Amino acid sequence: MLKYKKFIVFLIFLFGLMLLSSFTFANNLSNQKLCFISDRFGSYDLFLINGDGSNLKRLTTSDLDETNPVWSPDGKKILFLSRKGYAINDEFDLWVINADGSNIVKIDTDIRVYNSRMPKWSPDSSKILYVTDSEKRLKIYDLKNNTTLNLLDSDTEVEYPCWSLDGTMILTYLKNNKERGVYLISLNGDDKIKLFNNKGSYEIFSWAPDGSKFAYIYTKPFFSFGGKKSGMYVVDKNGKKDKFLGDAYYYEWSPDSKFIVFLKKSYTTYQDESYTHYSTYIINAEINNKKNKAQLLISITDFASFPVLSPDGMKIANKSPNKVYIRELSSGEEIEIKIPGSGLYETNPNWSLDSENLVIVGYPKLFTGDTDLFIVNYKDGQIYKLTNTEKASEDTPVWSPVFYSE
Repeated sequence: MLKYKKFIVFLIFLFGLMLLSSFTFANNLSNQKLCFISDRFGSYDLFLINGDGSNLKRLTTSDLDETNPVWSPDGKKILFLSRKGYAINDEFDLWVINADGSNIVKIDTDIRVYNSRMPKWSPDSSKILYVTDSEKRLKIYDLKNNTTLNLLDSDTEVEYPCWSLDGTMILTYLKNNKERGVYLISLNGDDKIKLFNNKGSYEIFSWAPDGSKFAYIYTKPFFSFGGKKSGMYVVDKNGKKDKFLGDAYYYEWSPDSKFIVFLKKSYTTYQDESYTHYSTYIINAEINNKKNKAQLLISITDFASFPVLSPDGMKIANKSPNKVYIRELSSGEEIEIKIPGSGLYETNPNWSLDSENLVIVGYPKLFTGDTDLFIVNYKDGQIYKLTNTEKASEDTPVWSPVFYSE
């Protein structure tokens, strides 16, 4: 009887530890907010929730599908797109809403969603850079005075426009009947500085966090010989000096601007079956550093998400269809975490602001098509189900860039 009582006490103690662990885990996320979309009420709306699952709030209530939420750098506003239909070439309206759900404003219409033309906040959260589809105009909306500025002529096409770190210039690839190349453009459109041009395509311009240089991916024309190689480059801010880093499919800067983490695809055949390998590497991105050897971090056979660096720059996350891979860059330790259910959705994992947790989108049940949000703690692999909505899909969770005191 005494042994039985001791066993019961042990179970109660163990259960208490589990509750305490869950409470501590969730409590650490109470001051970090997530914005996500959900169709729990029919069409996709924007929702806000704390990382511990508290304070769920519906931000939009339209009959259209809202998508692509992006926080302003100061964490006070969210821009998003509202879909007008369901065809592949449907257009979107561009909106901005306060993070508390107030003051929703339509910025523009006729926005066609391409990865190369996604709307972007200025570094000081006062302006939005975007491209309209029918006019193909590069525009800036000023939230302080509610005005829209056209930067270029309507016959000029642009790709991957992005803000300089001081918010005074736009870096983009542009082409029209008179000119083409990579340019820095002033906010009024009057000053255009041509940095360089090679025949071919330019993709994914991104400034280093310190603003000293930028990176891009270049693909040379199919029938061309010699000249610039296809692959990833890093260039000084004046466009005068560059460095070839190698083949890349996607990349991300480290917070200290010294390294780039990138994804590379390769193809192999085994027993007449073709396999795609997605390998994540890290490489020194300092232009004057002559060492150019990339270090392999994670290799996944099957579909892999883009590599995602933690805000502290110490960890990298990636995922396959049913596992999350986390690599600590200092120790080299790799952690694999299996998510309960039938697998993971294609959305990339997303680090919390404190670099301790990831939010991911998973399928809790087989063949339903429904998705929920999960929080994963990288230290102990603990998994916390953030949403649990029957017959609904939750997607595109994005952490706020600031902590909240509430």
